[in-house]
Amino acid sequence: METFFTIMWLGIGCTFAFAIYKFVERSRNLKDGLAKLQASGFKVDHLIPGSNLQVAFNETERKVAFVFSDGAKIYDFSIIRTWQRTWTVRNGRETQNIINITLRDAHLPLVKIAGLSSNDAEVWDAKLGALLA
Repeated sequence: METFFTIMWLGIGCTFAFAIYKFVERSRNLKDGLAKLQASGFKVDHLIPGSNLQVAFNETERKVAFVFSDGAKIYDFSIIRTWQRTWTVRNGRETQNIINITLRDAHLPLVKIAGLSSNDAEVWDAKLGALLA
């Protein structure tokens, strides 16, 4: 029985370590992707720093770039059809704040930006209205 619990805890520990590794790797890849985007000449005026992707806006040229861990896609602002802020209420607090952006692209019709604080999501909801008006 002791062996069973030892193996179980080792398995849990390995799973936890792997999850942390993947999170750090994705964060590093997002930073690298943003650096490559800027090196290519994309001027970042505004940045939504989500945990799963980053969204960079060039207000002057009216361009938006979706930076994923494996690269970036650049579009005109007109690609954005709508956006919506969603959240879950737990214990009276807004958690799991997500901004859903629907695009006019059959290959990438929906982008979900997760990992935002309640305040950041609220500000970005308003900022998107100002940028895309």
